[in-house]
Amino acid sequence: MLETLWRKLLFMLVKKKSYLPAQTEVKFIKNTKINYWLITGWTLCVLVYVISCVLIISHGLKIGQVKSSHWLMSIIISLIQDALFVEPLLIIISSCVLYKFNQQQNIITGYQIKLANYRKNTRNQLRNVRLVRSIRESRNKYVYNPFSQADVEVLRNKQNNQTWIKHFRNHSTTCLLTFLISFCCIGALYSFDSPMHIIYANNINKLFLKNIVQSNTMDLEMLKTFLTTSLTGPLQMQEYYNGIPIANISKANFNENNRRGWYNLYNSKLINGGIRLLQNRITTVNTLKIDVGNYKEGWKEISKMNNITAWMYRSIPVIKYFGLWFPEAHNSGFMLDLTGELSEYRKKLNTHLENGWLDNRTRNLVVEFQTYTPNIDCITVFKIQFQTTSGLLFTVNNVVYSIPSNSIFVSWITYAFTLGFMIAFAITAMRLTRSVLFMVYNYDVSRFWTTYECVMLAIVLCTTFTVAGRWRLMEQAGEQYAAFKETEFVTNVTDMCRAHEHITALVVLVGIMALFRVFRLATYRKRVPYVERTLHSASGPVAAIAAYALIVTFGMWYCAPRIANSVHGFFNVFVLGRNAFNHGIPWWSRHVTIATTVTVFLLFNAAVVSIITKYYIISKTISG
Repeated sequence: MLETLWRKLLFMLVKKKSYLPAQTEVKFIKNTKINYWLITGWTLCVLVYVISCVLIISHGLKIGQVKSSHWLMSIIISLIQDALFVEPLLIIISSCVLYKFNQQQNIITGYQIKLANYRKNTRNQLRNVRLVRSIRESRNKYVYNPFSQADVEVLRNKQNNQTWIKHFRNHSTTCLLTFLISFCCIGALYSFDSPMHIIYANNINKLFLKNIVQSNTMDLEMLKTFLTTSLTGPLQMQEYYNGIPIANISKANFNENNRRGWYNLYNSKLINGGIRLLQNRITTVNTLKIDVGNYKEGWKEISKMNNITAWMYRSIPVIKYFGLWFPEAHNSGFMLDLTGELSEYRKKLNTHLENGWLDNRTRNLVVEFQTYTPNIDCITVFKIQFQTTSGLLFTVNNVVYSIPSNSIFVSWITYAFTLGFMIAFAITAMRLTRSVLFMVYNYDVSRFWTTYECVMLAIVLCTTFTVAGRWRLMEQAGEQYAAFKETEFVTNVTDMCRAHEHITALVVLVGIMALFRVFRLATYRKRVPYVERTLHSASGPVAAIAAYALIVTFGMWYCAPRIANSVHGFFNVFVLGRNAFNHGIPWWSRHVTIATTVTVFLLFNAAVVSIITKYYIISKTISG
């Protein structure tokens, strides 16, 4: 009777019909949550594409002003640039989603666990005898008969070995891909020819320009003589090309200099219409230095000509000329274009000299011109800059760029180069991003290699955007060439030369970093403990010393050509730059100064690293 009473009480507490997960047909468990991470990520992605489309339509297309290939190229490059921002954003958002929710529950509105669907999906699978048998064997193996310590260690080593092989292949592929892309990019920049002939031509031009200038300092009379006599002597006239006159061979100006070309470099031609002079004159008005601008007829004010320079152009959205911003120290003043024949050039120059534009109020004078050498398909840019602070003695600085003509004039090769290498560098950036995220997520964080990967990723992204900026500079120069006549001075190609050298330097740096990345693969399997401790302990001092060395190097470079202007450098690099880079000092003295400086920095670097490393290892040994 007591047993019957307990059963009645039990039935009163628990219903007679109960539902187990496998028996439920209609009922389901519903748990609804809003995934704000995923919604925010897709919202940002949509906004990026919408804003890009609006900017392309409003600024990029420029309907009726450019060719169809221009706006098509703008759209394609904009989409590639957007992908560079959207893809890492999606990776970050997806990582947050996978961290907070299960992989099978990351629906935007929520997730539902329907037990009826579970029963329906597993009904056919449970009829498979092999599947049921494997489930029972796994249950007996892992639940009722667990692994021993040795079996667990073997399984763990096997899993680690498989993981290492997978990541070793990924890192090897990334290194090889980056190096091949860098090698092909350098080859494409030089039209897959040896760059040695470009370097040889550049050295010859520098040598002959140095012989023409003959001095690092000039006064006003020497400067006037240089402009009217020394500079015009070796100039080749526009009417002569390859040593053969185009018309009127009996001209008196056809002499031996014209036959041999510019600076006796055979087969050269003066391009871009002539020579351009830029100058800046100042006077003191209430201790305020201003440009007086009394240059008479022919001079044009630079600030009123064109306010939008090459690096401020606004046709491509998102990023235009990343890494191609070349600030000029003298961005204001007046310029004079000397075009036509050699006799006209001398006549115009003498007329302006008689008007007194070159006097002790002149502070900066720049002479620019370009030549073309068809036998090596090379364009050379000459820039001679005269600077002074007192108006009595001018300091001369020469700049010579020599690059292939394919880096100046736009053609279908330019479009193919831009698209191909932007996509290639974008793929490399994605692989480097995956590598960094894997190191962070798997707690394989090495301070040295993580910083190295991030720096390499930043340089690859800079290279990608710089390739697009180079294309836009060339496109803009092509539009200017199409709009002007041949007899007028069109534009200088200094920006394109700088872009070419800038991209070359970045690509070479990426290739070197890809080769150095192989050292990580060599120590990836079995890391040497003291090497790892050394890298961890010495990375901070090495970074500080490298930063200080870069600052001092920049200071030396900045202060060396400005010694005559009494510009004092920082960290006392004024004296060092004067001794190391002043051409008036004997060569053995300059070399000794440079060697001493480098030796001091290297010894200081080695001392700091060795002391900290030794202290770190000894402290670890004693504490262990």
